[in-house]
Amino acid sequence: MTPGKRGRKTGPSPVDRARTGSKHHVITEGGGLPPAVTVAGGNRHDVTQLLPLIESIPPVQGRRGRPRRRPDELYADRAHDSDKHRDLVRAKGIDPQFARKGTAPRRR
Repeated sequence: MTPGKRGRKTGPSPVDRARTGSKHHVITEGGGLPPAVTVAGGNRHDVTQLLPLIESIPPVQGRRGRPRRRPDELYADRAHDSDKHRDLVRAKGIDPQFARKGTAPRRR
C-alpha cells in the first residue's frame, strides 16, 4: 500500500489522530495457534470484532464425527466485559471467561 493511502479497513489512529491505523484481532487456541484473525480500523472498539471473530473460526478437522465449530470457553480482557457480550457468547454455546472491570489483575 502506498504511504498516505487509506485502505478499506483503516481508520484514525487512536494515538496519532493525523494518521490512519488498524487493529489486528486474533483468537488463539490453547496451544497458541491462531484459527481466526480479523482487521479493523484503529478507532473501533475491540468488542465490535468479538462475534465476527468467533464466527470465522473454521471447523476442527481430523477427528471422526461432526467437526467442532466452537470452543468450550473463551477468555478475553476487560474490554469485552459486559453482560450483553457475555450473553451473546453464551448464546453461541461458549462459556465466557472475561476479566472483570474494576478488579485488580492477577500476578503473572
